[in-house]
Amino acid sequence: MSRALFITIIVCLIVTAVPLQITSAEECPANTYCFLAPLTDVDSVPNTREGFTQYLSTAIRIIVGLAGVLAVLALVVGGFMYVSAESLGKKTQARSIIQRTLWGLFLILASTLILQTINPELLSLGRLYTSIENLGTQVGTTRDPVPVIGSGERIDPGSIIVIPGRPRGGNPRTGPGISTSTGGTGGTGSGSGGTGGTGGSGGGGGTTFPRPRPIPPPAIPPGPPAIPGIPTGPIYPGGGTGGSGGGSGGGGPSDGGFTDTRPTGQTRVVYVSSAGQNSNRGTEASPVKTVQKALELAGNNTNSIIYLKAGEQFDNFSIQKSGASPSSRLMITSYGSGARPKIVSGAQENGIGIAAGEKYIALIGLHVQGNNSRGSGINMEARPGIRYVLMEDMYIEGYVHGIDVTSGHGARITDITIRRSVITNSMPVSGLDKHAIGMYAEGVDNLVIEENVWDNNGRRPDGSGASQFNQNVYINGLSGPVFARGNIFSNSGSHGIQARSGGVVENNFFYKNPVHMSFGLVNGDGPIHSGGVSGRVSGNVGIFSNLITAGPNQGVRSMGIQLGNIIGNTTVSNNIFAYDNYNTRSPVFSLEACKGVYASDGVGIHNLTIENNIVYDWTTPFDISGDMKAGTSGYKSMSGVVLRNNTFSNNQSGMTTTQGTISVQPQNINKNFDQFIQNAKQNSRASWNTQYTAAAAIEYVRSGFGR
Repeated sequence: MSRALFITIIVCLIVTAVPLQITSAEECPANTYCFLAPLTDVDSVPNTREGFTQYLSTAIRIIVGLAGVLAVLALVVGGFMYVSAESLGKKTQARSIIQRTLWGLFLILASTLILQTINPELLSLGRLYTSIENLGTQVGTTRDPVPVIGSGERIDPGSIIVIPGRPRGGNPRTGPGISTSTGGTGGTGSGSGGTGGTGGSGGGGGTTFPRPRPIPPPAIPPGPPAIPGIPTGPIYPGGGTGGSGGGSGGGGPSDGGFTDTRPTGQTRVVYVSSAGQNSNRGTEASPVKTVQKALELAGNNTNSIIYLKAGEQFDNFSIQKSGASPSSRLMITSYGSGARPKIVSGAQENGIGIAAGEKYIALIGLHVQGNNSRGSGINMEARPGIRYVLMEDMYIEGYVHGIDVTSGHGARITDITIRRSVITNSMPVSGLDKHAIGMYAEGVDNLVIEENVWDNNGRRPDGSGASQFNQNVYINGLSGPVFARGNIFSNSGSHGIQARSGGVVENNFFYKNPVHMSFGLVNGDGPIHSGGVSGRVSGNVGIFSNLITAGPNQGVRSMGIQLGNIIGNTTVSNNIFAYDNYNTRSPVFSLEACKGVYASDGVGIHNLTIENNIVYDWTTPFDISGDMKAGTSGYKSMSGVVLRNNTFSNNQSGMTTTQGTISVQPQNINKNFDQFIQNAKQNSRASWNTQYTAAAAIEYVRSGFGR
């Protein structure tokens, strides 16, 4: 068969397989692009970007089909040449045609099969593209437009806005997608103080179109893990909680909400007094002198209590022993009346160290003091395998790190609980290349921090030394989800809490932090939580901002919540942020891509709902970083973000909302809460005043907003 005849057959096949239809110039609308030769199945949408991608998708299918037809034709030609050829050279040529055809057919089919296996939508470009013509559609209850976005635009508080992304400073209505229904409201839990009730079921969420490929949400427990012998359940005795998404309740712990420190018949007891002798038996009448001697007498893997005499001072020590079980712990606490017993360390030393692998330890009612120390108040640095450690009613001050919980290389640290304690004045030290932090946690699972006061960590008492690297609480991205509830985070060097590992952050009071908190986001050199984070941020109140006084970003921060690296099943709801007293134009809610060495390990922001929040007297309530892009993959991607029923305002003289008139005045709050923080730091097991807790502060602010 001649080459000319072969080419003629191919051209005829193409012409008969693809009928062309010509669109005249008169049929094409102005300022649009029309295909001169549209394919058959895109005639209905010739002038849109979807049409172009459908055009390409159709072309791919036709090309694959033509490849099959041409392959069959080539095999027929090769077979005919092989049968009819008389010379060996012609037969070799025919065999070569057959072999090349088979290889080409295999490559085409294999490529198609691989793409189909990875993602069927790769062969359907039209479904991968979200039309920009669908931006900004809203569905929901219409009310009078009350909130004011930082750009000056008003948004209906009852509307649902789905925002996969927008440029910085742009219009928040311009995110692709629409929401077709509004989620229901969860039930309310109830119950008595002993047992607690069960939270109601959450309502169904709205359906957002176009949807990204399904991203399975990680499972987040409704509350912290239970540790036998340690109080758990709601912070406030007397009932469970419910609401959107459901939840479980439980009664408050006994003994005024503190752990019972009384011995049982099986407890080994050792008493310590600075007036004792290490040759003594360790009874109350004959105490030993040092904690290290008491640890020797307590033994290992036993149910033991070491009592330090209240009002006395002791040297720092290291714990290299374990309790017997989660309910039979090695406990170090106080006896007698007076102030907490004080553990004092030198400038180069830690206060209390816990050795690697030790477990079932409780530190209750101790004052750990460093004198501008370069060490840590409670040190578990690079000590993997530590488990079940409770720190309750502790007062820790004067270290670079108040608490350091770092697993290092190897087994992780698990089940660490810090409650009703005061961690303060973790200060930067001149000449020391170490960031000042109230608590640093890395490689920690089941970390619970509740009803603590974290004040003035990351800076000096006069406010100097505050930098972007110094925090009240810093949860590294290598940790598991954190449970932070009922805390006071105030006067930090930078963040009140960096919850880089996600989790639950609820019912906390934030006061005068440059950045009140971050959730999931990593904006430095630290590692990113693998696979993204999820959880909830709810019921928090943050008032007044502050500036950073040192470092490369000094003076530029005044933010509420930074959000990033979120994979789904995450809500930010029922929070109040008020009074940006520096007017830096930093946003309350900032949606950002991760930055730093490991930035590309992030997943972007997906399936995040921000609802029922109040932002008052803050220059910029909401912002999305300009590098975020609509999409379902990549560390700058963004999809399924919903703003719903929020109230935003920067009116400084009060405003009328659907909840009533806001009457709280900045000058009154500022004066009262400076003293409030100082009073909260005086709370202890011996004198616990509920008027100086996060719950009281939150209730006071909420009442001013009619909530």
